[in-house]
Amino acid sequence: MSIPTSRTEEMATVTIDQLKCNGCGKCVSVCSDFGFKIINGKATRSEEPLFDVYIGSMNKGVDHVTYDAPVAIYFYGTPYCDPADPIIAATYAMTAVESLGLSSCMLGAIHPFLQFGFGAKELRDKYKIRFKSREGLVLIVGYPKVKYARGVRRTFANVDFY
Repeated sequence: MSIPTSRTEEMATVTIDQLKCNGCGKCVSVCSDFGFKIINGKATRSEEPLFDVYIGSMNKGVDHVTYDAPVAIYFYGTPYCDPADPIIAATYAMTAVESLGLSSCMLGAIHPFLQFGFGAKELRDKYKIRFKSREGLVLIVGYPKVKYARGVRRTFANVDFY
């Protein structure tokens, strides 16, 4: 579940420990959009620029935006709501989806295109999105391709018990 859980100034990096890699390919199937490949029996990060990976994949019909998810739910705000409301609603929806054994992912990068991109007004009119919104995100839902043995350890920013 992709909920912001810690506040840090460090940029995230993905590294592969070549000594521990057994060449199973799970990381490649999950992160193929980041240019991982199996080379000489080991997972390796491609030297090809990420932008070229996306464009090349799009030209082959591979969807690295919604990953061909069968459901995409758009949460956006009105002029009268708190900016956090769409994020809170999407978080509850994500919890419900994952409690059913489905997979989900929050995508924040789609919202600016739906609100301000080329042809955004026509798209909003077509799907009856009534308000332009500063905040919003898309929740994609589907069946998980990969079963994880261990999850990511997360530290929550703040938890108060009363």
